[in-house]
Amino acid sequence: GIFKVGHSWREFAVSLPKETACNFIEWSWVQTIPPENDDDDDIRNGLTIFIAFDESNLMNSADWDGVEANVRCGRPPEHDGAERGPCRFHYYAARDIAAGEELLI
Repeated sequence: GIFKVGHSWREFAVSLPKETACNFIEWSWVQTIPPENDDDDDIRNGLTIFIAFDESNLMNSADWDGVEANVRCGRPPEHDGAERGPCRFHYYAARDIAAGEELLI
């Protein structure tokens, strides 16, 4: 979910049961999302409060102990040597992921 106004985020947080509110707060962050082009009117553009109550809260950081990410943010490259697409809330498997394996980004 997203919120564009901090006061709305706070009102929603205090309306939740205590344990749910703790999870809600823990999985919230503020991020500025640049538009992809001049015609991009995505509501998420600009300063936005995000809440990871989706598949992204099942992922952990691969930035420790030299562990390699098995999930990437963006769109996969169209061919070898090509750049991957911008993140923009898309994820893909960087390699085959075994059942029960931790998702690392």
